[in-house]
Amino acid sequence: MLVWSEDTVALSENAREVVAAICPRSVSRTHLARHAPNPELWRQMVELGWTAIPFSEEEGGLGLGLPEVVVVMEALGRELAPTPMLSLLTAGRICASEEVLGGDIVALTEPARWEDGLRGAPRALDASGAVAFLVPTDEGLYRVDREQVRVEPLRRMDGRDYGIVRLEGASGALVGGDLDRVLDEATVALCGEMLGSMRSLLALTLDYLKVRKQFGVPIGSFQVPQHRAVDAFIQVELAASAVLAASLDPRPALVSLAKARCNEAYLNLAREAIQLHGGVGMTEEHDCGLFLKRARVAANTLGTSAMHRDRWARLHGY
Repeated sequence: MLVWSEDTVALSENAREVVAAICPRSVSRTHLARHAPNPELWRQMVELGWTAIPFSEEEGGLGLGLPEVVVVMEALGRELAPTPMLSLLTAGRICASEEVLGGDIVALTEPARWEDGLRGAPRALDASGAVAFLVPTDEGLYRVDREQVRVEPLRRMDGRDYGIVRLEGASGALVGGDLDRVLDEATVALCGEMLGSMRSLLALTLDYLKVRKQFGVPIGSFQVPQHRAVDAFIQVELAASAVLAASLDPRPALVSLAKARCNEAYLNLAREAIQLHGGVGMTEEHDCGLFLKRARVAANTLGTSAMHRDRWARLHGY
């Protein structure tokens, strides 16, 4: 039976308390509206050593494992807390340094999409706050300093810091690193964040079913909402099992299984939550909308369901 260790459980409980105290969803909403991370939460995460968790002791980190990263990401996901943690787990892992462990952000650029007219101008998460960028090329990975590029902010629906990175004339240093392995582990970490969001959204929806009344009784007493809530609960727990397995053994097949499960469970739950909340779930002021927007973006980050299903099938010889 796969379970967290006692130390991982303790870290999970501590992370939830810290994130809920510093960046509850009401505070997250403010930062997401500005398309910016929460600097106070990030500072606290650095001081608590959470940013050192993914790094080995030789690199100056804590030498902990992927399960510890996942529980921290789950705590962030519960409150939709905007931080540069995903960049730390991708480009930061490869460009490990004292500055990175201290909270400086190196952002991983993504290939430009031809249909967007962005040829030669890749995009990057956490672009506005990054001190450098990691650029994948046919020759390898290059680290380019912020002073050599021009960043044009983009407004994503989930409110995270994102932008176009203009690389014209920039030169960088070739760096080593197993990008595929790092991306797989970052994918599992993102699944942890998605799982935390799903659990918060499910709890929010169940609470609403208990208090919203129709014909003088709570709508949660009706059979159809009960069945839909049970289906959502099952999907979340199946996703949780897949994330647990991938965090303990991040083989490519298990990583793809976890991401495909989380993509579909999160999107389905977000849609069900809005349906079960009725009209109030459609309003800008309600948190359902924030979760739906994050679900749409997260499901297309580090691999869609179709991509991961195809990868899983190929790895199993289909």
